[in-house]
Formats: sequence, structure tokens, C-alpha cells
Amino acid sequence: MFIKTASPSSKPTQSSLGLLKGLNEGDWIKLILWFHESDTPEKGKTLKVHPRGNPKNPLRGVFATRSPVRPNPIAIYTVKIVKIKGTKIFINEIDAFDSTPIVDIKPFVKGLDCPKGI
Repeated sequence: MFIKTASPSSKPTQSSLGLLKGLNEGDWIKLILWFHESDTPEKGKTLKVHPRGNPKNPLRGVFATRSPVRPNPIAIYTVKIVKIKGTKIFINEIDAFDSTPIVDIKPFVKGLDCPKGI
């Protein structure tokens, strides 16, 4: 299952529309999520994983992987806004559940988000 929309508020209000002022269709944003399905005491103690969940891959420290199982299950995506309707931002599919909580939305700023020389 994939997230297709993001909303800064579960209960849209007139004042919440101000949160999106300045964002436009076609803009790139940083979407910060909380992988709540991985937020358990047991999973939080996981220090090493097989990348991509494939046991054929050698164990690596979670900070050297993109695993959703980590001490603080935060996910960060760079996504393009496809459409804005009210307080909903429509994006292309990402590898997160529809119910994944959104921690924050930030504009993508090339000078800050793209290290020089890469």
C-alpha cells in the first residue's frame, strides 16, 4: 500500500489552509513521516538488518541502510507536488502505508538539500 496524499491536519479548517500558502503544484517538498508500524520496543532495539530484508545481503548497521526498522523510525522523502486540493497535497506513490503519520512538510531548497559536488 502507498501514500498518495498528505494532509497537515486530520480536520481541515480555514486556518489550516494557511499552512500550505506558498506551496504550489510542481513544487518539490521534503515529507517527513513517522513509521508507526515499526515503532515497537522490540523493533527499536534492532541494531543490524539485512538490507532490503534480503538474508543474502550481509548484516549492516541500521544507520547504513534504508530500513524502516530503526531506533527512531523517521522517514524522509523528497517528492513533487502533483496537486493541491484544500489541505491535501497529492504526491506520487512512495513506500509508506496510507495511515503513516506525517511529522512535517518542508520545502525542498536546492542550495540546502543538495550537497555541492554530488
